[in-house]
Amino acid sequence: MGLLHTARRSVLATALVVGAVLSGTSAPAAATTPGSVIAVTAQPDGWHGMSGGSVVDYWMTGSDGTPQRASGALFLPEGTPPPNGWPILAYDHGSSGLGPGCGGISQPERAPFPAMQGRQDQLLQRLVSHGFAVVAPDYLGLGRFDTGPHPYLELRTEATATIDLVQAARAAHPELSRTWPCSAPRRAGRPLSAPRSSRTPTHRTSISAAPSRSIRSPMWRRFFRWRVP
Repeated sequence: MGLLHTARRSVLATALVVGAVLSGTSAPAAATTPGSVIAVTAQPDGWHGMSGGSVVDYWMTGSDGTPQRASGALFLPEGTPPPNGWPILAYDHGSSGLGPGCGGISQPERAPFPAMQGRQDQLLQRLVSHGFAVVAPDYLGLGRFDTGPHPYLELRTEATATIDLVQAARAAHPELSRTWPCSAPRRAGRPLSAPRSSRTPTHRTSISAAPSRSIRSPMWRRFFRWRVP
């Protein structure tokens, strides 16, 4: 009788464990950590007018601090990386729309302004030809994932979209350097607003060709350490 009772308890315990796993009551997976990779998908030659491009799906920090799915791109130069790794340059695109696909980075065929996309591709090609590994985020809600309305000009998510993509790119390609600048037609400087951590590659500086002029507060201006007119 005692052996039968023990066996029943063992079967019940096993059923409870299996039921908990199947019902999703176990602890959240660490894979949702901002900066971790969801998937890296190599693209064919000619994507954005060059070779060596990949779509990077990753986790980033959203407006409320929770992990959100995001997308962007990584472009690697041809050849052998230098001793310290390919230098990273983060490219933050300008205003291009407010819905999924409007970022135009991971899905260039959905870009709403083809002429602007063409000029942007020429810039990306030039940067890669000079030996930079370029990472470019779509921004939250403007890429492959519908995460709700895009928080336009929100410092936090424009910063984390970039910083977390750099971290994801390095996780997928350890040959990338740990230091990086940020360049953009309008939005450069925002990565400076997010806290650094020992896990995040070191941000060096930001370059903005035409920073947003509608924000006039001194607190906004302090984010721009270096601007190119």
